[in-house]
Amino acid sequence: MQLDEERRRYHFNCRGNGDLKVKPGTDEEGLEPLLRLIEQAGREDLKLMLVCRQQTQAERLIELLGAHDVEVENTPGLSIDRLRPGIAQITLGDLRQGFFLADEKLVVVTDGEIFGQRSRKQKRSAQKRAKQLLTSLAELKNGDYIVHTDHGIARYLGLTHLQTGSVEGDFLNLQYAGNDKLYLPIERIEKVQKYIGGEGHTPKLDKMGGQGWEKARLKARAAVEELARQLLEVYAKRELRQGFAYSPRISSTENLRRPFPMKRQPIRIRLFRTPSRTCNRPNRWIAWSVATSATGKPKLL
Repeated sequence: MQLDEERRRYHFNCRGNGDLKVKPGTDEEGLEPLLRLIEQAGREDLKLMLVCRQQTQAERLIELLGAHDVEVENTPGLSIDRLRPGIAQITLGDLRQGFFLADEKLVVVTDGEIFGQRSRKQKRSAQKRAKQLLTSLAELKNGDYIVHTDHGIARYLGLTHLQTGSVEGDFLNLQYAGNDKLYLPIERIEKVQKYIGGEGHTPKLDKMGGQGWEKARLKARAAVEELARQLLEVYAKRELRQGFAYSPRISSTENLRRPFPMKRQPIRIRLFRTPSRTCNRPNRWIAWSVATSATGKPKLL
């Protein structure tokens, strides 16, 4: 099927780098998977970029590779168009996972893939978590409709105390279509939230294990992606189209402004300067400044 110009699609031959970390119990040296990748890059003229989050991590990686007689170029602010084939180059950046573009002969590797991802410590204290659980429970009443992230819409039938084997505790009793039941541990209440729909609307219960909820999620995701595509298209056209550029402020404008007893607060300075600079651009532009009726404080949109 032939697509029109405004809905052109691009396909990339992209895959992950696999596991570059050494698996426990093997006789391989610490950087053996990465060394094989660097050797492959030199043999096949691949452009190889190593991305580290911090300078200390970059220096550590350079030192470790140097012990294997592998030289890498440390280039802060390195961009993909400056990569050289067959040479490993290292730079700083915040990238969670790398990739391999076969057609472009480009490999990007992150320090997390080499040394392991940083563990994210939970910052919530037990007291704060307990408070959040109580708040979430207080919002639910018997008969309320809820949405489970994995199984969809169900009816909340209250709390049930159960004991199964060595496990005992309180569970949320959730009813799905076909009178199916799901007992959700209270510790996992973040999996559900109260259903919010139009006034007087009664939602249809999803069936556990069915495809209805998954289809609804895919449909919603497709709608969001389409909206994002439309927004990108609108802003791209706005950048390309020629607009009217107003002249910079002249002395008469400054003379008119100075007598007003306005306190030069940072937000006020930004409020006036940003739209002014925008108006001087030749591109199409939109900028609004408003003041809320309650506080009178200016805001830039």
